[in-house]
Parts: sequence; C-alpha cells; structure tokens
Amino acid sequence: MRRITVLKCILEVTVVITQVLAIPNVAPRQSGGFAITPIVKRGDPINGGGRFFDCKSCVAFLSGLHTLNNRGDLAFGADTVSDGCGEGRFLITGGQDIRLADFCRVTQFGKFNLLGPVNINDEGEAAIHTGVLVNDRIINMLLLYSQGELSQIVKEGDTTPVGTVFKGCGFGQPAINNNGDIAFHACAETAGGSFNDGVFIYSNGVGRRVIVSGDPSPFGGPFVLNFFPAQAVQLNDNGDVLFRAGVRLNESTEKQGLFLSTSSGFTRILFDGDPMPAGGIIMPNTFANSDFNNKGEVTFSVRLSDGSSDSGIFHYSDGRIEKLMAEGDPSPLGGKFSPLVDPEGRESFPTPRINENGTVAFKVRVTDGSASSAIFLASPQAIIKVAAIGDELPTGGKIKSISSFALNDFNQVAFYAEVKNGPKGVFLATPLAPEIRKIKLKRKRGRVELRVDGEAMITGDTVIEINGVALDELSYPESYRENGGTTRRTVSRDSRLDELIPVGQSVQVTVFNRLTRLRSAPVEFARR
Repeated sequence: MRRITVLKCILEVTVVITQVLAIPNVAPRQSGGFAITPIVKRGDPINGGGRFFDCKSCVAFLSGLHTLNNRGDLAFGADTVSDGCGEGRFLITGGQDIRLADFCRVTQFGKFNLLGPVNINDEGEAAIHTGVLVNDRIINMLLLYSQGELSQIVKEGDTTPVGTVFKGCGFGQPAINNNGDIAFHACAETAGGSFNDGVFIYSNGVGRRVIVSGDPSPFGGPFVLNFFPAQAVQLNDNGDVLFRAGVRLNESTEKQGLFLSTSSGFTRILFDGDPMPAGGIIMPNTFANSDFNNKGEVTFSVRLSDGSSDSGIFHYSDGRIEKLMAEGDPSPLGGKFSPLVDPEGRESFPTPRINENGTVAFKVRVTDGSASSAIFLASPQAIIKVAAIGDELPTGGKIKSISSFALNDFNQVAFYAEVKNGPKGVFLATPLAPEIRKIKLKRKRGRVELRVDGEAMITGDTVIEINGVALDELSYPESYRENGGTTRRTVSRDSRLDELIPVGQSVQVTVFNRLTRLRSAPVEFARR
C-alpha cells in the first residue's frame, strides 16, 4: 500500500435629539482592537547562557499549533548562536524561560539532531518532537516535559499499540490536552514490511489506537492513512481526535477527508468535492488544514474549485459549515483577501486556530489593502485585524513580516515578527475591551434609535445592552468604521427601546464584543 505525499497545501433625515450623554475625562488608549506587548526580543538573555535569536538572520518560530496557553505560557523555537547550540526549544512561564531541548546538550535520550514542533497545555506541560542520530540515521521520538522533567513517550522502533513497529517517516506533530494525554499520527510497518500508519493516543505511558490505515470506515470503504510526511492531528480534553484520512470507496476511487473520532464513533467533517458556502467545491484530491475545540467545533482552510474563489477558511459546528473568509472577499484592511496559496511559495498554506469560544485566528495575505498581510480574529459574523504588516510596535519600529502565531481562550494572539527599525521578537496581542464615549437617544422616522459612540467596538459584532438585555436591529454606520474592522458607532432601532429606557428612569448601558468576549464598563443613562 502506497504512502500519500501531502502538499501543504452599511440617508439620514432631519431628527429630533431627545438626549445626549457624553462620557468625559477618558484617558487616550492604543488605537485599534488590540494592545501589543513584547514577550521576548532579539538579544534577550537565555537562562543558562546565550541570547535569543542574536544574529542578523536568526529567528524565532512558534512551531506548534497550540503554543500559547490560558495562563500565558508560550512554547517556541529560536536560533541561538551565542550559546553554541544553534537552535533550541523553549518554554516561557511566569516570566522565566526554560530550555526544553537543543542541539548541544547531551540528554538521557542522547544528543538531539532533530528538533520539531512543540505544543503545550494549560498545565505548562509540553509534547515535543525530537530525534537523535544512531548509526547515521535519525531516530525520531516524542517527549513529554512535565514538572520540570523530560520523559520519552515513544520512539521509532517501538512496537505500536496494534503490534506493528513505528518506522518509515517518524511522527507527526504531537497534540497534548489538559489531561496530559498525547495524540499523534505515526508511520508504521508490519513484520512483512507493509505500510500500516495510524493515529494513537498515549495516556500515562499506555498507548491505544484511534485509527489505523485499513480500518473500516462508516463512509463507504476503509480508511487510508499512509501519508508522507506524518501528519498533525488535534486532541481535545474529551479525548476526541481530529485527523486527515482517505476513504477508499472502490479500487479506483478514493476520497480525501477530515474526520473526528469520538467515543460515539467517527464523524465526517468533509470530503474533497463537497460544496462550500463560499460557492464551488473543495478541490478534488486535496486535504484541509484544521483545528478544533472541546465543543467539537472545527475550523479549516481548503483549496476550492468550480467557483469564484480558489480558497477559503470555514467554521464547522453541529454538522453546519459557515464561511469565515474566501479569496476575493472584502478585507477589514480594505482591498480583498488574496488566495491562500502563495504563488511565490514563500508561505505555506495557512492553518487557522480555534479556541473554546469558537473564535478563529488566521494569517492571510491581502490585495490592495492598507497592509499586505495580517493576522485576523474571526467568527461567521465579523473579522477584525489583530496585527498587520506596517503596524507600529511598543518596542520601536514597524512590523516587517509575521510568520508563526498562536491563540488562547482569552483571544490573545502570540506571534513572531521581523521588525523594521526595531528589535524583532515574539509579541502578545491582547484584545481591548470596548469603551463607551457618548450615548444618544433619538426619534427617527417615528422610531426610537439608540446610538452608542466609543472605541474598540467591532463592525458587525458589537451588541448594545440595556440593563443586561441585548438589543436587536443593530447597525454600524459606514462613516464610523475604522481600518482593521473596528467602529466608533453602534446603532440599535430595537422595537423594545421605549420599554427598556422609560422616561425619567436611569438604566445601565454596556456594549459587548461577541468576538472577543469583552464588555465595556457600564454607563448610567437617563431618558428625560
């Protein structure tokens, strides 16, 4: 059985003003929807010696899909010339850096010749892909960092939970959940030399199969998982696993798909050829790049054909797929979203991230916008810029390029940026809570209209609340929209306004950004 090579692939009329409430003496704040702070910069010292990415060409990289946790720990890779190691994998926790692995120190597993992706959980535990050189051949292994110690999960040559041998192309990016369980795709072979790759979970040192190539699927044929290289899988706290696989329908037909393994069995998220909300279909013989959360919500990016867009990013929940963006859609930066496939091959096909709120982060290019590329935070209702090429940084200089990034459940985004006229580094973007500056209540065309002016409100997303009751019939006037997806005005013409804001009574007004799950301070408002 062959191994499959996977390519990463909004006419006002005269109105009568009923009341205007202005909020005075509010301190100025950073513009846009996020505040940016540095995590680690070029030249910062490394605990134990050396400095981070301390040469002109040295970089840092967030090499795993889940490298930023909810307590602010960050796992990353970095070039480290000054310590004589050349490269290492690090964990920053509590303001301190911990060296997880490097090329120069001899460990109980040997001296590492391969340093791969690292992913972490909310406990600060890390799953690491590494390798050591044995008889001129790199032996791949997966390690667990927990409570200050490294231990081996599995290595090439070990027997798999199904009796085959881990061999052939090593291990895919390991995923770790908050229970300390680790899931991975691995190449394996039978005693007769046949490929028999699969997905496995290891808990407390004990392994079990999730799916092995050749296992029967409920979708019309056996699963096929013989990929090269070994693929990334995702694992949530329920023990569910998200994985890529083919399904061989007959001798001449194989569908490529994305599947979810749960205690209830297998769920098909998509097959190549499926129609998409953006129009067109998933391009035949291609796979999706994906992520999911504890609710079973999935985000994925795919190539498209037979439609107006050649690629897009989508959100799946309870059997329903919604579009987040597609090539050619208007961008919050102006212009349009570019194809997800970089024609110059400088960037790999993007993989979006999703958190427990169902919020998705992705980095894509933009055509004819205010920036050529940016990280965005998105839901099916709204998209907002997190950080873009050309943005000014608090450490000095402007963002020249952004490579890797990570997302946590507080909608914070960590990213590595090359910087013009300033130090490159890993930065943390934290969403700003919206602020109310002014409230107006007007009667327009016989209907009451509530206008709330402020900062860090999100176009298409921000909700006005009266004493905690969310208003309907919201709009976001175009003349108040800002570059990047924020707006300075949110309007409601909810039919309940007369009832919710009675004459002579004070109410509390708040605005809530559904995308970032942040709410403004309440402002008291009285209608006279």
